[in-house]
Amino acid sequence: PGTRKAPPPVTEVAIIIDDMGYDITLDRRFMEVEAPLAFAFLPMAPHSRTLALEAGRNGRDVLVHLPLEPENKNLDPGPGVLTLEMGFETMLEQLRKDLDAIPGAVGVNNHMGSRFTANKAAMEIVLAEVKRRGMFYIDSRTTKHTVALETALDIGLPAMERSVFLDNDTDKASILRELKRLQAIARKKGKAIAIGHPHPSTLEALYEALPRLRKECRLVPVHELVAKGDAYGEIRRKGDTGSKARTLAESKP
Repeated sequence: PGTRKAPPPVTEVAIIIDDMGYDITLDRRFMEVEAPLAFAFLPMAPHSRTLALEAGRNGRDVLVHLPLEPENKNLDPGPGVLTLEMGFETMLEQLRKDLDAIPGAVGVNNHMGSRFTANKAAMEIVLAEVKRRGMFYIDSRTTKHTVALETALDIGLPAMERSVFLDNDTDKASILRELKRLQAIARKKGKAIAIGHPHPSTLEALYEALPRLRKECRLVPVHELVAKGDAYGEIRRKGDTGSKARTLAESKP
């Protein structure tokens, strides 16, 4: 009898849509996509609470899109931001307000934060509270100097990092190329996380690419990837978190 071939390894992909909570009409269109997208809500955005409750009722992963201090002082992360100049008590109080603002959140990822996420002591304060609440952390990687992932793993917090920003360039053709790159990374590493933003072109690209993506990959909720561990399996591409990567990740919605 012939030997049975081992089944091919499962390739899994998760997609997070950041900056949710400002444009209720467009945000709801993303929430209508028939795919297990995760949604990261800015804690002080006007529609975040309403939309987070809707997303949770529909079985979607809800994240807190936590505003953290960027290197560029000209960028405004918006209300609720944590900065390195804050004292411990002030930082913890603001952090708890931010986390409490998003009902049903199962995880946290950073909004901006190129300065903050490079500081281990500050990240330990944030991540200890995230762990205390039984949540997970996704490092958006807005700087190559981030210590967020290693700090999370050091304290036993389930964590991963994004592999691709889909829409630094909001041209639809560029977003489609990034979705293909996401597939290539997932094939190589077994899994990968993409972060996109609520732009009409991103929505159009997702509708066009999802049928092909589903043929090659298993599209899963982000909590499912994190629960499987192997956080260090995420690829780190040279140059992927330079100034271009910050262009959108550290822009005000």
